[in-house]
Amino acid sequence: MIITVLLYALTLAAVYYAITGIIQGFFAALIGRLFGVNLGIFIGGLITWEIIDWIWILIDGDHIPITVVIGSITLLVMHGVIGKDQLNENAKLMMSAEQWVLIVLGIYLVATGDPTRWF
Repeated sequence: MIITVLLYALTLAAVYYAITGIIQGFFAALIGRLFGVNLGIFIGGLITWEIIDWIWILIDGDHIPITVVIGSITLLVMHGVIGKDQLNENAKLMMSAEQWVLIVLGIYLVATGDPTRWF
């Protein structure tokens, strides 16, 4: 239980402090050269969140709970609304792609996951 709460806090902190965006940007730069910028950013986000999911499975024994996905989307939307004047177009594109990645991941987790793991 304590480990799950710590993973909640660490995952949401990684989203809040844009650590997930940095990792996504790294993968997007590599993949974007092959498939184009937009698809590279999306695939980079998928890889980033699959790594985070893998860490959850490794430490906690199951996939990311849906509440973490919803909380992450909420934090990204708050970043976009509050800091919209401070973000350049690339940052807005990265945040938008990460939101779509989280929506896809959330749908996957709802479709395949255990309903007791949603929270």
